[in-house]
Amino acid sequence: MKIALAFLLLAVSARAELREITTMADIVPAIDTATIVVFDIDNTLVEPVGQLGSDQWYYYLVKAYQRDGMTADAAETKAGEVWSKTIATVKVKPVEAITPDLIRAQQKRGVKVMALTARGPEDAATTFAQLKAIGVDLTLTTPYKGELKTPEKGLFSHGVFFQGDAPSKGQTLVAFFKKTGLKPKRVVFADDKPKHAISVEKSVREAGIPVISFRYGATDAKVNFFNSMMEEAATPAQADLLFRGK
Repeated sequence: MKIALAFLLLAVSARAELREITTMADIVPAIDTATIVVFDIDNTLVEPVGQLGSDQWYYYLVKAYQRDGMTADAAETKAGEVWSKTIATVKVKPVEAITPDLIRAQQKRGVKVMALTARGPEDAATTFAQLKAIGVDLTLTTPYKGELKTPEKGLFSHGVFFQGDAPSKGQTLVAFFKKTGLKPKRVVFADDKPKHAISVEKSVREAGIPVISFRYGATDAKVNFFNSMMEEAATPAQADLLFRGK
């Protein structure tokens, strides 16, 4: 895991401002009132109290369905459907207790704050309810007040961009800025996945906008524990033993 991350970081240009953090407090020095702050949601702002409905659980489902004979596309579709139903029922909490207060403090300063998530528009109502449950209201200083739909089935609403079928978060964010006419003096981005942090850093920088992208690792231990446990269910027979005792 650490070696793979190191190679990803080395792939970024020497001009990149990509930083590893484990607490959201570390983004605050990078923010001023001319900044647009962009957060991922899953394992960045919000996580389930348990593993059910988590980001890592979704990826496990994809692998499990493929193991049972589904194609990759069919497995992703099925896992997405099950995950969407599940997240509407599970209890959530902020990844860090400090984050809702941190966001409110920046909003009180007039800083523009939004989210950019790989969730689809079909999860919008659940997402807004989860953010409300942890005390986050992204409508307060959203950089764009309206609603926006994209050809890739994406949706921006209430301060959240649901990416839809767009190829990368970096391209999505740059297209959003162009479509809305936003010209931020700086973008600060936080995401738990290295590929998204790198994508945003690269695309936004190439668009001529200063950017600092944070790879946020507060849930790494929880994710790694779950993944190591699920490795024991590598075959249907092992899954039966692990989950059903037969």
